[in-house]
Amino acid sequence: MLKTSEKSNARVLVIDDDPLFRNLMVSFLRREYIVSVASDGSEGFYKALEYPPDIAIVDVQMDVWAGLQTLKAFRSHPMLTHTKMIMLTSDASKETVIAAIQNGANDYIIKTSFSKTEFLDKVRKY
Repeated sequence: MLKTSEKSNARVLVIDDDPLFRNLMVSFLRREYIVSVASDGSEGFYKALEYPPDIAIVDVQMDVWAGLQTLKAFRSHPMLTHTKMIMLTSDASKETVIAAIQNGANDYIIKTSFSKTEFLDKVRKY
């Protein structure tokens, strides 16, 4: 686990097409991390290639590039294979969670039961 001083330099990329939810996550993260944002998976992937994040938080259900497509793109690119991936989903079905884990997600957060404490605990874990 990183010490607080090391974490302050960690890069977190938030990829979510919901501007309100995206801004909420950024407000929670910006005190401890260098945060960048993208509104879809494609934009997030190309931002990650330019500034590789330590952690990417990716919404599963997005237009353009969905979260699982984004996850697969990160996992197949040599520069991004080590990025920790936390998936966000409103779909709490076992199939969605299993698909995320099978495709290389490190963790997931269910949006409908989102809490600031759980969110920050999961991010800090990586």
